Amino acid sequence: MKEGSAMHRLLWHKIGMIIVGIQLIILALLSVSIGRLHILSTPIFIGLLIIEIIYWTLMFSSQLVHNKLHYIMKVVTVFGIIISGILLFIVNRGSSTMNKITGNNQETKVINIVALKENKANVLEDLEDINIGIVKDKNADLINAMLSFMKDTIKKEIKTQEFQDYPTMVESLYDHTIEAIAVDNAFVPVIEELHSTYQADTKILYTYEYTTKVELEKESSVNKENEEKKEITERSFNVFLSGIDTSGSIDEVSRSDVNMIVTVNPVTKQILLSSTPRDYYVTTPVSGDMRDKLTHAGIYGIKTSVATLEALYDIHIGYYAKVNFSGFEKMIDALGGIKVNSKSEFTSRNCHFNIGENECDGEKALAFVRDRYSFTTGDLMRNQNQQAVVKGIIDKITTPSILLNINPILDAATDCVITNMPQSDLMKLVNMQLEDRAKWTITTVGVSGTDGHEITFSNQKQKSYVMYPDNKQVEKAANKMQEVYHAK
Repeated sequence: MKEGSAMHRLLWHKIGMIIVGIQLIILALLSVSIGRLHILSTPIFIGLLIIEIIYWTLMFSSQLVHNKLHYIMKVVTVFGIIISGILLFIVNRGSSTMNKITGNNQETKVINIVALKENKANVLEDLEDINIGIVKDKNADLINAMLSFMKDTIKKEIKTQEFQDYPTMVESLYDHTIEAIAVDNAFVPVIEELHSTYQADTKILYTYEYTTKVELEKESSVNKENEEKKEITERSFNVFLSGIDTSGSIDEVSRSDVNMIVTVNPVTKQILLSSTPRDYYVTTPVSGDMRDKLTHAGIYGIKTSVATLEALYDIHIGYYAKVNFSGFEKMIDALGGIKVNSKSEFTSRNCHFNIGENECDGEKALAFVRDRYSFTTGDLMRNQNQQAVVKGIIDKITTPSILLNINPILDAATDCVITNMPQSDLMKLVNMQLEDRAKWTITTVGVSGTDGHEITFSNQKQKSYVMYPDNKQVEKAANKMQEVYHAK
């Protein structure tokens, strides 16, 4: 009998040790995951480790004695395993999603080989003689890489005919001078300025995608290098917020419909939102002596947009974030809606807005940022509405309660937001906000100009609507950025 009782105690002792062993492993993994996420400050993280050690020591010690407490602690430990396991899943899932959003310094160029819809060919190989129209000036390296890849994969001779620009090449497609053309997908909006039915008139025979790394220019002076060595919570920085509205991947190169510079000063808790009209007539790094619309700069990659705005305002932009409005609605809903301040009363897409504060779900917020035809100032008022929505999002995500719903928010953001800001830097900012719970001061500034029509670098066949910059307003906005950036 005593032998049976001893075996019983030994069995429960082994079970207890296995349970606390599992608990130790899960707690260790949880600590490592939280540490990598940088969501907690060092003192709080150390405090959490101490609590975990004390808890586990108590659980372990309870298994060394055989009494009622022995059994109770087994149950407590099992519950502890379940809870810490759930927390581990939540943290790892959040970390995985953050990895998809942050530290993204790549962009994808998409080249489509297209033919007219009436063409009997459905794929490139169906063409009797493959003769493709190309425009090499814009993407010579990319075109060469595509042609090289095609020659390796398609067992037919591929000929090319070079054109000076896209409008001329597209005209040759329409008048049947050439059967197929290679079109950079980012240039489609430019082509549609000449042929509004272009996408309806054509079909894609072949698609080539090429991913490149985006490396923004570094600041050069010694003082600026010293600034870069500071923690992100101790220095000011500028973020280029590029808003796109496409059905493609978020990292696909495209024109930028929203061009906003977010100046952040974590020391003084100030944020300045500076908007520049999409049709601003500016010089770009790729246009030489010609000028182009600001929105067209995005066609040549986000680095071109960044460099264009850096030159316009004489500032340095260290980070960028791309937001695709096609997925924007889900993110606002995941946030539980936002509040926006409207400067006018209007109705858009069956959504009504009053002057002053408006509660918006995703659908309503999207209607608010997209409409420009309800206002006499058109795109300028839309820029202000976009600033109001960004302010509403910042107000919402800087509240501590947002952590209770963090995973659905991150899931919704995955398809519509990417940034080159490292995850560690973003989490340091989050941690700072959780610690000090500071109220941020968010201000806005915008620039305008005069209307006109000009030939642009990206469309040299037809005059397009442009806005000539008001240099005094540009200087005023630049001074405001510097004021917030250098505030102590």
